[in-house]
Amino acid sequence: MAGTVRTVRAAVTMRVVNALDYHEPRDALAQDWMAWFEDHDLVPILVPNTIADPAGYADSMGAKMLVLTGGNDFAGGGPGASSAKERDRTEFALMERATALRWPILGVCRGMHVVNAYFGGGVIPDLGELQDVVNHVAANHPITLTGVGCRLAASDSVEVNSFHSQAVCTEGLATGFQMFAQGPDGLVEGIVHDELPIIGLQWHPERPHPATAFDDALLDALLHGNPL
Repeated sequence: MAGTVRTVRAAVTMRVVNALDYHEPRDALAQDWMAWFEDHDLVPILVPNTIADPAGYADSMGAKMLVLTGGNDFAGGGPGASSAKERDRTEFALMERATALRWPILGVCRGMHVVNAYFGGGVIPDLGELQDVVNHVAANHPITLTGVGCRLAASDSVEVNSFHSQAVCTEGLATGFQMFAQGPDGLVEGIVHDELPIIGLQWHPERPHPATAFDDALLDALLHGNPL
């Protein structure tokens, strides 16, 4: 897809991890994300989780888009084994700036949870406590598409990957958003804002899965201001 999307400088958030042999919190981003940015002509601006003014930092680096990546539980959704409150703070500050300036926003996995929570929606803190859910950890599963999803995929169903232990349910969807993708267990898999250029995906577009052409169509619509 390189060359089909104009080059955009995107503020990109990172997960908080620790070194294996000693306590040293680090901000990290999987290498597959960097390959995905390069393939889609996006210039990533990696935003640290501990700076005082993450929004100002993104502005100073010329960001015009926000990508909220996966990893870590959303601490605001409840206690989690890998939650990181400093990341919640950073991403909410970036969300405030991005929505004010109408930047395109792509929220992936945890990023979708942050988007939904920022606008007042809910996050299920632990899927392990629910009954009748499909496997969402390192597995592929089908999703049912409606609205923009159905239009861009030219289908009412695709198969995607899944790597999450938290989720959004239909009852917890934030005001102003529409669900365009739903899992076989009824969980929300894709959301789009009614007015702002914001898309949330429960799956990982940077990782291999059967619906990469659908991912490309969603990104193209998001960046070029096509109707969502």
